[in-house]
Amino acid sequence: MTYLQRDDFDINTPRGIAQSVKWLAGYLSHIKDGGMWLIPRSGTAFEVRHSEKVAIKVMQMLPDPSLEKVFHAAGWKVVDNT
Repeated sequence: MTYLQRDDFDINTPRGIAQSVKWLAGYLSHIKDGGMWLIPRSGTAFEVRHSEKVAIKVMQMLPDPSLEKVFHAAGWKVVDNT
């Protein structure tokens, strides 16, 4: 069994962004098309549209540019509707 280290998710490294994209894909696979993803650490909410590969930001309490960076690296478009 391979254990991931904290720095395996450093999105400023090739390995970290790859791990983060893989994690995002796995997580989003559990959300239905048009469903919502809520991120407590930043108070951010996205409507997830798999059919268009678009994430619509509908709420954000604290800035967190890492979210958009990982979406973009995964080939998703982010629309800010806050």
